[in-house]
Amino acid sequence: MDTAKMPTFLNPVETRTITGQVIDAVSGEGLQLATIEVVNDKGEYLGSGTSAGKDGYFLLYSPLIANNLVRVSYADYKPITVNPDEVPYNNTFALQRNDMLDPVVVTPGKKGNNTMLWLGGGLMLLLLMGTKKRK
Repeated sequence: MDTAKMPTFLNPVETRTITGQVIDAVSGEGLQLATIEVVNDKGEYLGSGTSAGKDGYFLLYSPLIANNLVRVSYADYKPITVNPDEVPYNNTFALQRNDMLDPVVVTPGKKGNNTMLWLGGGLMLLLLMGTKKRK
């Protein structure tokens, strides 16, 4: 069979592989369960992705990588979106902590007013006592 005469729609789609590691930019610690996904130029998820395993290492294998972008994210970190042809040196994605959220400190304090709870409980007790006397 002469492959030069084959229609172009029968040619396979180029499937690409990206391997690498997701780390904390300050500590260098691998970020296990970081998300690596294929997105379009609007940042919309295209249905292909993976998560980083132990020590932040990952492998993403998809035909959607070509002509799209790769977004790497982790909770409480700023995501990175890159062109697959411009993957960082050594395929290491160093994520920075997100400074937008202020820490929340929970401390014990004054108890709230539970008047309604006490009234409700007292009424229930009276009703129960009243039904026992009728029997």
